[in-house]
Amino acid sequence: MNYKLNTTGLGGKSVKAALVVNTNIPNPGIYYVERYLSGSSVINKSSSETKEITVQGNAEVKSYSMEQNYPNPFNPSTLIHYEMPKDGFVTLKVYDVLGNLVKTLVNQYQTKGRYDINFNADNLATGVYLYRLQSGSFVSTKKMLLLK
Repeated sequence: MNYKLNTTGLGGKSVKAALVVNTNIPNPGIYYVERYLSGSSVINKSSSETKEITVQGNAEVKSYSMEQNYPNPFNPSTLIHYEMPKDGFVTLKVYDVLGNLVKTLVNQYQTKGRYDINFNADNLATGVYLYRLQSGSFVSTKKMLLLK
């Protein structure tokens, strides 16, 4: 697959590009462009207004992963992306820095694939929070910052 990314108007701004793939599967996911670029293909701001990227291979998930929430810091909502290479029971929970459970975002059996969960923190105070994903023996915890 070939895609073109128009970089017009970026100026001195730093941006993160993502390719959102719409398919008929329940959780198509987001494919971050940086995963598909190699050394000399990095997208830089330049006089050229369009960069072409090629996404090769299949989109099969081969390992567990949980990415840093985006945006971070956030207000009032943020996106948490994770991937699972096999079916299993999944929990995704948010805790305050004292270890108190704030919210359970996922607590169910899920099929392998990519997932994006939106976390809305309208009712929470400014501060550091932790989110923890567990599926089988895989466990990952990351920090996020809510700024109001």
